[in-house]
Amino acid sequence: MTNPVSWVGRLITWILGLGVAIVVVVLTVANRQSVTLSADPLAGVASNLTIEVPVFLLAFSAFLLGLFTGLIYQWMADGRHRKEKRKARAEAAVLRRNLARTEDELQKSQDDISAAPSGGTAPSGGAAPSGGAAVPALTAGGITASQR
Repeated sequence: MTNPVSWVGRLITWILGLGVAIVVVVLTVANRQSVTLSADPLAGVASNLTIEVPVFLLAFSAFLLGLFTGLIYQWMADGRHRKEKRKARAEAAVLRRNLARTEDELQKSQDDISAAPSGGTAPSGGAAPSGGAAVPALTAGGITASQR
């Protein structure tokens, strides 16, 4: 079942996008006249650095320039967060490997304990597990009390 919130969000995005597209088309049709764009303010129209462009093209170019400038600025500002995220992912990968290695070592220790010959006594305060074999308690270093 789809999430109704995401469906409504997509619908609103499409409606707003359609509205923006309609505004863009209207502005394009209404501003087809050409203007002279000069890169040399001292020479005026006689300069070789002038070009005739439609008004809508000039407006959209300015809009796109602002959009890309903002995107680049935001990308640079978020660089610190991306770096922290990469560092956290690398640390998480190291911790996952350490956890897997520790779980393997624990499993091997438990297998060694269960394979030990029976006949021992149960640890104090507890009963022997089913099967009659006593299982010593593990300490912090992974060494059982009987191995000391």
